[in-house]
Amino acid sequence: PLPLHNDSRVDVPWVLGRALKALQGPTWRLLLETCHHCDQHEMSTWHRPEEYEGAKDIVDETVRHQKTVELMSVHLPTPLLNQRLGACEVFLLPPAKAEGQSHPAVAYLLHSKLISRTWPTVKSLLWKLNHSMPSMDEAWRSALCRDKVKRSFSQFMVVSKAKQKFKAAGLLSRVEAALQKRRRSLSFLEEVLNACREQQMDMQEPRVAKALDLYERLKRLRKELAVAREQKQLLELRDALTSAEELQFWDSEVVVAETSFTALLSEAQTALQRRDVQRLQATLEGWLPRDGTLEDWSGGDGETYDLSLLKEAAGRHVEWQGLVSSVRSAYKQVMSRDVPETSHLEALRSTFQCCEAAKLRGLPAEEVDSWRHALQIFYERQVAQRRSSEPDVQRSQEDRVAAELFKALNATPIRLEHLEGALQMAEMEGAPICKIGEEQEPWHLPRGLHRLAPLAAKHQRQLQKLRSRVEELLMTPTLELLDIPAEADGYEVAGSRRGFSDPSIEAARQVCERGLSVRLQDRTLYMRLGPRNDRDRDVAGHPASVLVTLRRDATLPEEQLTTDSNGCCFLPEGTEGIRVTLPNEPGLLPMNVSMCLLRRGWHREQLENDPQMLRALVLPGSGRCYLSLGGARSHFPS
Repeated sequence: PLPLHNDSRVDVPWVLGRALKALQGPTWRLLLETCHHCDQHEMSTWHRPEEYEGAKDIVDETVRHQKTVELMSVHLPTPLLNQRLGACEVFLLPPAKAEGQSHPAVAYLLHSKLISRTWPTVKSLLWKLNHSMPSMDEAWRSALCRDKVKRSFSQFMVVSKAKQKFKAAGLLSRVEAALQKRRRSLSFLEEVLNACREQQMDMQEPRVAKALDLYERLKRLRKELAVAREQKQLLELRDALTSAEELQFWDSEVVVAETSFTALLSEAQTALQRRDVQRLQATLEGWLPRDGTLEDWSGGDGETYDLSLLKEAAGRHVEWQGLVSSVRSAYKQVMSRDVPETSHLEALRSTFQCCEAAKLRGLPAEEVDSWRHALQIFYERQVAQRRSSEPDVQRSQEDRVAAELFKALNATPIRLEHLEGALQMAEMEGAPICKIGEEQEPWHLPRGLHRLAPLAAKHQRQLQKLRSRVEELLMTPTLELLDIPAEADGYEVAGSRRGFSDPSIEAARQVCERGLSVRLQDRTLYMRLGPRNDRDRDVAGHPASVLVTLRRDATLPEEQLTTDSNGCCFLPEGTEGIRVTLPNEPGLLPMNVSMCLLRRGWHREQLENDPQMLRALVLPGSGRCYLSLGGARSHFPS
């Protein structure tokens, strides 16, 4: 056996030590010293040669398992066979000494069969390499640590690459989502592209390159929208909005531009319908092309941003401004002389009649009055001439015009177009229609032309203001619209209630008042509750929740049915009459519906208020309510 020392050192023969030192190489080596020529001393030992071959496999297996430090397995037949018979020793040989390096021992004995009388195992060798050797050799411990760091770094790199690959896949999915045609957002595209740059992705990748191109296009498009809207370039705005719609571009600038375009169309349409000169001028101000060409202001049917309405409005604007300019020019010529010439007055009358024939509105009231004052001179000259030449004919004409004025003011209800026509005839007869508001309202209608004309002109102005107010309320309905039907019905002239009828008033009634539409088809009763509508093919409203009381035979009691969620119920055979009640509207009286009328199609029943019901209409957000006795006077549709 090898001699042992108290400090865990063993002495080996000089010949063995020289052999171990000679076998040192540039790396750590695991050396196995074994007995050899076992067949020559088989009679003197108990070991078998095949067991030493197994020891070689154990050392090789240990080297394969020890992946932390680079190892080589070396086999050394013992050089001192006579002294080390039966040896199976495992040594760890450090690398050959380099400059600045040193090891405390030539070799480290990991296992000795001569000492322990046992064979080595892979487990015991690995345990000593990983747990015992680090405390005995600094170089071995450093090699283990370097390998751990290397392995950790390798694992980190693998994980990092996996994370990058995962993030890249996620970013590409976000890029694909940004490229889809559904509410494309510039901010989302910018966020995705910035994330791709941060991850150092290949910006030439087809999907990323496509996203970059789309981002640049949308960025240019947003700038074009802003410039076209601010500088009022209509064609450029139309083209930019069309491109935004094709690209499904969603952005705050697109919303603002589309809102501006929609408001422009709405204002132009309203000004055209009302024939309002000033409103149309304010709407189109800045949008008209400088060269005056409107050929490009067009669009086909079905286009979202069709300019045909604006083209029509621009044409009307030029036409109406031409009429107004001609009247102003003629008026300027009239006022250029102290005593107006008849030819100038005739030109003013001709142009002003053309302006009135166009039924233009929105002109300054003071300017129109000044035109009428100037024309009054012309009409007075004509009337004076006719009175001197044909007094009876002139008197008869004045009486006829006075009768027309009386008829227009005495009508129930008053119609503005009839009153305006009678006033035009009175003006041509020299009646003082410009003295508006100077005379008090009489208690009865006078008969004379010169007293009727100022009164008629005053009511013309009042009714025109009421009509304009109703038209504004129809555009933006408020609670004030509820009082319009009653105000129109209660309009008074000379102390008598006449009422006022106009298409705008009827439109207000349709908005405020409701009706119940009933129809019977194949013994199924259909009911709709909504605004009144006389067009059978277009029944407005929503399904009504109705309690139907039906009568079939005088000997049978009344039966009650309720409509379903679609406003329908099935009528049994033999039904002779029905009575309809709205449970959710306690302020309304029941309605008796004729079966004969139901078979003709949709039938409209008027909703009448219960005179004994007190209703309160709550004004949201104001903390106030509107009380009415006899049910709600009028209703907004639900």
